[in-house]
Amino acid sequence: MRQTSKRKKIGLGLLVVLTIGLIIPQDFENPVDKADKNSYNSKSFWFYPWGKSGTHKGVDIFAKEGTTVSSSTGGLVIFKGEIERGGKVVLTLGPKWRLHYYAHLQDINTGLFSWTSRGEKIGTVGTT
Repeated sequence: MRQTSKRKKIGLGLLVVLTIGLIIPQDFENPVDKADKNSYNSKSFWFYPWGKSGTHKGVDIFAKEGTTVSSSTGGLVIFKGEIERGGKVVLTLGPKWRLHYYAHLQDINTGLFSWTSRGEKIGTVGTT
């Protein structure tokens, strides 16, 4: 019986956050527990070219796999599930009709069409 090689986990996770809107809300909260300005590169937003997607439309926040991800603002969960390029994702509709997208999650801890409050746990950082 032939063994297949398994991908080695490196223990460092990635969360991509995309807030669709011209201005980030003043009450925006960093969604990754204990993340600071050294956890991401602010110049990565709208970076071009970026792999198969063309233009990178999010902010990559690096953290240890399993780190808590909280809602950056209050909102209604309008999608939760798994997609090809984002892995496990949560999409919320927040104030002023802005969409907040959390991708590459390990776990999702919120329900579809549930209301999340700012700072409420919605998942954990994954490695997809």
